Amino acid sequence: MEVDAIHANIDDLLKKHAADVAELRLSLGKDLPVTKKFPYYDDIWLLRYILSFKTAKKALKPAQICIAWRKENQEFLDKCADDGAEFKKLDISVVSNKYQVAGLVDCLKDGGPFVVIRPSQGDPEAMYTNMTYAELHQLHYGYRELSFRRCDRLTRSSRIIVKQILIFDMDKVSFSKVMDRRGGKVYGPVSKACANYYPQLQSKFVMINTPSWMSIVWQFVKRIMPKRNVDKMAVCPGNTLKGDVSKCPYVKKYFDVEKLPDFLGGKCPESKLDPEVTGALLVSSEDDEATKGFTDLTVKSRSSSIVEVEVAFKGVDVKWTLGIAGYGVKMSAVLVHGEFGGEDGSKFTPSVPEKVTILRKAVGGDEKLKADDGIAKGEWFCPSTGLLKVTFDNRYSMLRSKSLKYKFEICEPEADLASTKDESKTP
Repeated sequence: MEVDAIHANIDDLLKKHAADVAELRLSLGKDLPVTKKFPYYDDIWLLRYILSFKTAKKALKPAQICIAWRKENQEFLDKCADDGAEFKKLDISVVSNKYQVAGLVDCLKDGGPFVVIRPSQGDPEAMYTNMTYAELHQLHYGYRELSFRRCDRLTRSSRIIVKQILIFDMDKVSFSKVMDRRGGKVYGPVSKACANYYPQLQSKFVMINTPSWMSIVWQFVKRIMPKRNVDKMAVCPGNTLKGDVSKCPYVKKYFDVEKLPDFLGGKCPESKLDPEVTGALLVSSEDDEATKGFTDLTVKSRSSSIVEVEVAFKGVDVKWTLGIAGYGVKMSAVLVHGEFGGEDGSKFTPSVPEKVTILRKAVGGDEKLKADDGIAKGEWFCPSTGLLKVTFDNRYSMLRSKSLKYKFEICEPEADLASTKDESKTP
């Protein structure tokens, strides 16, 4: 089990583990960056790895993985600085807030991050329809980066280790929402990776207002989460909708009840909380433009279907979104260059000589898009006017038809960008 060093004196820990910290620094050698900004890669940073992995030898590889990952993702991680204002403006944040209720509440006595998740109020189906697994992974890395920076800042100023506490409010949560296997594809990989990226971040993950079927969920959680994370999880036997939460010894020790949300048994009304926590940013299905515009299509076994999209302007990007109900389908796309004319402008005349730009190839088996990979997204640059032909190929399937939904959006042309783009671009 990972050492729970919450509220331990940082200077005492540095003295106690001085030899291991020095050994880890020596082992990292030139791999350890020199920087005057977060993360500082100093003894406090190294100490977190010693506390989590116990020895310098065991901590070496996780620390190396983190250093390489941060270097590769530095531009994104810098957007998670300070109060998170820049992070909140990112598309992944704006979109996710339409479908989930989760955020920070300032009610911990040590000033650390307290994350509240209220799954019953969100719409995970709409979120999985509009966000890829890669986007959701990045979103959750961003959440942890925000919390880790805050914990690090408070730890350095107070000289006491500060950690994150997370509450998962299961009031009115349906069994199907919790057991959605797509959740495992989001949280499992992130949790495993963050054991290396953010050591000593999480203090407790507490599920509260739990239903009777919680024991079943426990088995599911243990399969998708690393043991280190499972060891930090706890189930609160109380019900915040009944009784006095201030009598809870854990709450007395760590929380300011006056600032704790009233739906968790505290005294702070929802009107004083950030909109991410109240659900004020949620969008109804009737008003959600992102979920509109999809076309349903069934591709029969041993056959293929072609979808045609008119591209009336040159130099445009075509954004595509594809959701597959089950199994997988192959997709290819070409732009047949030409012009539109006739009385209603719908008559298409191919260019002479005929010219075609391949936008997505369909060779071999790796190009298959699978339902298990979640919603798929992409973007194609169309250098000319013409007819975009997208082929959904299911000829390889002898028995199964494939049900899917797709959406193609033509973006406004940008003359200055269109002239500089590579016409041979083939994602």
